[in-house]
Amino acid sequence: MSHNPREHEALVRHGIRVTERVPLLIPPGEDDIGYLRAERERLDHDLPRPDRPAVPDAVPVSR
Repeated sequence: MSHNPREHEALVRHGIRVTERVPLLIPPGEDDIGYLRAERERLDHDLPRPDRPAVPDAVPVSR
């Protein structure tokens, strides 16, 4: 389980066939937004925009 495209590429390079990629989308907490944005923008991780709900009608989790 990963949203890192380089991990997917490494599996394929080592002969592991990836047949499906299923996103596990949960609403981000307020403290997570900056981290998720950095992963998406700087590391090209396959993430939705963290400032928008990941699932319809999602409510951010407060801690």
